[in-house]
Amino acid sequence: MSFLAPQIFRYWAVSTLVSVWGIGVVTAAVLAQQRNLLAQDLPIPQPSSSQSLTPASPDLKGQASGSMQEAASPSNSGADREENPPASSSTNTVSDLVKQADQLYVQGQFAQAIEQYSQALNLYPENAYALYNRANAWRRMKKDTEAIADYTAALRYNPTHAFSFLYRGEIYAALGETEKAVADFSAGLRLTDQNPALYVARAHAYSKLGESEAAKKDMRRAIDLYEKQGKERQATLLKRKLGSL
Repeated sequence: MSFLAPQIFRYWAVSTLVSVWGIGVVTAAVLAQQRNLLAQDLPIPQPSSSQSLTPASPDLKGQASGSMQEAASPSNSGADREENPPASSSTNTVSDLVKQADQLYVQGQFAQAIEQYSQALNLYPENAYALYNRANAWRRMKKDTEAIADYTAALRYNPTHAFSFLYRGEIYAALGETEKAVADFSAGLRLTDQNPALYVARAHAYSKLGESEAAKKDMRRAIDLYEKQGKERQATLLKRKLGSL
């Protein structure tokens, strides 16, 4: 029996390694699925070429992964009115803080993400990227006043980011400030007329204001865009809602 002992040990060792590997693969898959779902819910835009997180580290441009971007996100290239601050010893700290905040955000740890974004903004207050993402975190925590303030600040430094108008407008709509919501949705549509989410949001706002024809026009435009994008499910859902406007 003694000659079987090494073989039995090797079999046990291999079986254990396979089991551990399998558990690791499943766990990683579940975590990846959760991150993707969260990222689809509230996208984190990549910084533009003129809005690098750290001027001293150009390789950090595009840190956010493709799954973290909104499919219809408008281009921010050349949109910033403020120049990046001169390179200094603090720039690497800013980029590190923002990257850490992004990871916390994707993991659903919004309060901790806000702390990290805030630390980065203490060093670089004009960072529209951090302001926008902190606004998204506030929004997920139902902190409407703080979210509106950060979206407004983000637009001050990057006035052509349509999603800042979209999400701030949605908060205004939820608070019953429908005319402000319409103004934000319209501002977003002046920047990009290819985002169906903006048309849908404005259609609902118009409906609340009793402007039925304007609401239907926006909803039809959204349906048309979804069909052109091959998103038949979304188009079908909106067709059902069209009759109630």
